[in-house]
Amino acid sequence: LEVFKLLLPHEASNLTLEKTFVPSVKQSNFQETIYMEKQILSQFQRNNVKFYNSVPSNSSIVDLCIYANSYELLDVALTYIADKDQAIIENVNIKFQSSLMVMAQANKDIATIATNHMNILTKNLQYINALGENAVYLCCIKGNSILLNAILNFARVNNQNDVIIKLIDSQKAFQRDIGQILSKKTEQQFKICQQLLVEFNCISDAYKINQINVQNKEKMDSSSEKLKKQNSSTSEKQQTRNSVSTSQLLRTNPEHFSQNSQQQSYIDNSSSFYHPKDDILKNAIKRKNNGMVQQMVSGDIINHEQVLINVK
Repeated sequence: LEVFKLLLPHEASNLTLEKTFVPSVKQSNFQETIYMEKQILSQFQRNNVKFYNSVPSNSSIVDLCIYANSYELLDVALTYIADKDQAIIENVNIKFQSSLMVMAQANKDIATIATNHMNILTKNLQYINALGENAVYLCCIKGNSILLNAILNFARVNNQNDVIIKLIDSQKAFQRDIGQILSKKTEQQFKICQQLLVEFNCISDAYKINQINVQNKEKMDSSSEKLKKQNSSTSEKQQTRNSVSTSQLLRTNPEHFSQNSQQQSYIDNSSSFYHPKDDILKNAIKRKNNGMVQQMVSGDIINHEQVLINVK
């Protein structure tokens, strides 16, 4: 830290000339393996370097502190720039991103430093690059609720609400809606960002209408589910009543069913031989059974004399 303070007056206005890779002790949001040269990658592998930060060219000293995830160095650098050279904070790197935009993509804990330096960090708050990116948009899509809250609070205190609204509405030109983007996210940090924008009253009317439609749909789905359960319960009760009615019908005149069962058993067992009178016997019994069933269903069961058929 002491060495950094000594070099800062001489190096504060310098920018990185090429893309740089800075080793880190933990996972970084700026680790990009796909763009790393094989020579550097092999060197990291030999030295067992698993985590690192990819620093774009044309980055300022403030950017470098953010990429390095150094709280102390960032605090010192911002304090120095606020007193000596505020023009440094207006720099953009090769990706056309300001220091505030870089911070929006960093580990959100480092954004706690921003609350003490919002006057200097928001010098280019209104900056929007060719891709439509701005600090508020990046905070939302990265779920950096700490920095977003700091930016919104700064805007309230300094009467810059219209600036925030313009930054959010600017996404429409790029076919993006921050409200809809956040509504599709399930993680807690995105829900916090969404709530912050709602409280700031800067989410589009279309998003609010969409939220109302979602709530109405949930109510309709709930009502439909209740109706299905009621219909299912009614159907089960009806099936139970039908089953009881059938059982009562079978118990009405068991003698007739006993006779039919014996005769049917005789027919089934007669398949081992054939006699011309078999067909006559089967047809007669079938006609008798059909007539008895029809009479039983109508409630008019008539006692029939037993038909004796001698099979020769």
